[in-house]
Amino acid sequence: MFEARERWDRGIGVLFGWRLERLIDAERFTRHRADIPPFTDGTRYAVDRPIHRVLVELQEAIDADHWYAPPAQDLRELCARAEGVVPGADELLAAYESFERTRTLDRPEALDVPD
Repeated sequence: MFEARERWDRGIGVLFGWRLERLIDAERFTRHRADIPPFTDGTRYAVDRPIHRVLVELQEAIDADHWYAPPAQDLRELCARAEGVVPGADELLAAYESFERTRTLDRPEALDVPD
């Protein structure tokens, strides 16, 4: 039973990590959509900006094969390096911190992907 609960908790952490990844990617696009060359699917962004580095670090930190995502505080520190606010990240990370404390998903809507 303990192993199943541990895997569940780690899986929820991965879901929070993936949701944060989508928020950061959306903000990256919003900030730098002028960098997108026309008719190109390949290299879409200039990757020397802080938000790009933050996204890459987050992608490297989430290990879905082993159901691992960094704790909320580490993700909060990572977001702080994005040079500016990532819309929705504070709310998402507050829900993740609550989950880490209580081991209950009080606000499952935080994991919803907007339309």
